[in-house]
Amino acid sequence: MNMTLFNGGDPFIETPRLDIFPTYFKIPFFVSKKYLVLRLSVMGLFFLHLISLGSQTIAKATSPLEHFDADDRWLHIVKIILIFTTMIPNALMCVQTLLTCVVGFDKIYVTQPLAWALTRVFVLTQMLIRCYKYSKWNQEAAILKGVQAFFYSIAIVLYLVFNLKTRILYIYQYREAIERTNSYFSELFRRLLIPIVIMIFFQLLMSTIKICAIRSRKHDRIMSAEFASTACHLLMRTGLITYELYMYLCLSSKKLSWRYLLSNKTSKYERIFMAVILTSVTISLTFITIDCLGYHDGYDKRKPMRSQPTIVVAIVICVYMPLVRCMRWIGMWYYALEVWNVNDLSWNSFELSIMSTESETFEGAEPRIVTKKRVQGNGKRVRFASSEEKSNTI
Repeated sequence: MNMTLFNGGDPFIETPRLDIFPTYFKIPFFVSKKYLVLRLSVMGLFFLHLISLGSQTIAKATSPLEHFDADDRWLHIVKIILIFTTMIPNALMCVQTLLTCVVGFDKIYVTQPLAWALTRVFVLTQMLIRCYKYSKWNQEAAILKGVQAFFYSIAIVLYLVFNLKTRILYIYQYREAIERTNSYFSELFRRLLIPIVIMIFFQLLMSTIKICAIRSRKHDRIMSAEFASTACHLLMRTGLITYELYMYLCLSSKKLSWRYLLSNKTSKYERIFMAVILTSVTISLTFITIDCLGYHDGYDKRKPMRSQPTIVVAIVICVYMPLVRCMRWIGMWYYALEVWNVNDLSWNSFELSIMSTESETFEGAEPRIVTKKRVQGNGKRVRFASSEEKSNTI
């Protein structure tokens, strides 16, 4: 096996440096005309939701407290847009990630996850405004809304620290694996096309049921959410988590089976995500059962919240959902490092699945030279050697 040295020193591993903001100004607006119309359409729908959410937030922040829920005419269209785009940003992020894996990084992609963080700031602002409103007449609701806002603010930080890097790392490692094995960039598109179509269809189906059948468009309002509407929204989030888990499982054909998922060979992260999925589905089915038994009404403002069945809904909305989001974003980062085998020179499972001749190491292959060394103070990182470093290979 050939060993690559760095300036005659020890071999090292260095993780891809995900410096998003400096990179953003260097990359082109788009790198390819392939899927360009589709990608711009996805971006357009996303920003339609962003602008609508921002307009609603500004309106609520500037409206007098006594007219907080007034249906102003100019906000009517905004409300209609938000009704049908509540869950779209998450699905659109998945679509854009898949297309970017095929065409490469550009401003079209990087702008979208950065703008998604802005939508979360708008949502957090609305939570704080509503918390202030509740404090005027219902301390219980204000406390629960404050707890929800607290966890949501933590989730925003975790998104910027972990989830944003996870999305970039997925695309980076996928394209590096394709280049190293001389495969086709459309390989992932083939594996994820049907699952992402199913995921989007499921999101639209649940949204339609929630809006048309249950006649509820609110999923995070502890004073108005009901068992059935909360169950629908929880199922929508569960579908999104399931798809994100599948994005990594599909990288290895050995993991795409019930036998693997039910075995003791699954990683601790896979078991955590499957436990979250099972718990969320169980809560959703329980809520649907409760609704079918006749508990259709939401919160009764004339009674203490703690004495009503809907207190369970409030706890799920204000505590369980934000905690799952935080757990998911942290867990996905470390799961991605494990699946892509970032801190190891051996081939990862995806590279092995697309290689014509499988090999457990880089020996006998001709990828770009990889250097390996522990950088003092920086821990383990992975990167590819420059042309100057290649001359030091022995």
